Amino acid sequence: MADPTKPPYHDQQSPTAYAIPGYVVPTAFDPSINQPNRWINWMMINILSFIVAIVTFAVLVFIAITTIGKLSDLLMSLLLNLNTLRIQILGLLILGLIAAITGAVSALTQRSALNYQVPRWPWVIKTALAVGMLFPVSTVLSNLVGDTFFLRDTSWQRYITTMLVNFGPTAFGTALIQAFEVKKVANNPIEWVWVRGFTWTILGSLVVGSIISFVMGVIGSISV
Repeated sequence: MADPTKPPYHDQQSPTAYAIPGYVVPTAFDPSINQPNRWINWMMINILSFIVAIVTFAVLVFIAITTIGKLSDLLMSLLLNLNTLRIQILGLLILGLIAAITGAVSALTQRSALNYQVPRWPWVIKTALAVGMLFPVSTVLSNLVGDTFFLRDTSWQRYITTMLVNFGPTAFGTALIQAFEVKKVANNPIEWVWVRGFTWTILGSLVVGSIISFVMGVIGSISV
């Protein structure tokens, strides 16, 4: 006999199904990226990145010169129809392209300094664009400085100073662009700007400037 204290079966409440709350796995974060002595690691990686950039740039310049040599007949007919200013602009565009590719390659190396936590493609593309635009402008600026303050001077001071003007704006400008990505994964991203900027500026002015000075000295001694 049915229990009169219980409602009919069809009037009973069906059991409520409670959904299990979802669990979101947090993004892995390496706290070592904010260690006090991280600048040492950043500097060492940037030195390695600079070496990679120098080798990449030299290879690309060699490829460009070889290609121009093979297409000299075709290019000469085209260049004869261009004035000096347009030829210089074309040269700066080629230089910018080479610098952009070099910046992209070196940026891949630099990601290791940040434990590969910065997104690859935004980091590489922004670095390449920054270097590709800043390096030709800095090159023009360095030539103006060299012609203004070191007219007919072929001493090593000229080449180091012009390289300082060449690498300085490019290094610090690129580091500033990169800082927008660094701040997503690390505290105090301005430290990256200082480390990256000074490392590349010092290496660029001293190493590249000394190499150019040595090469020009050898060429001068041969011509004499």
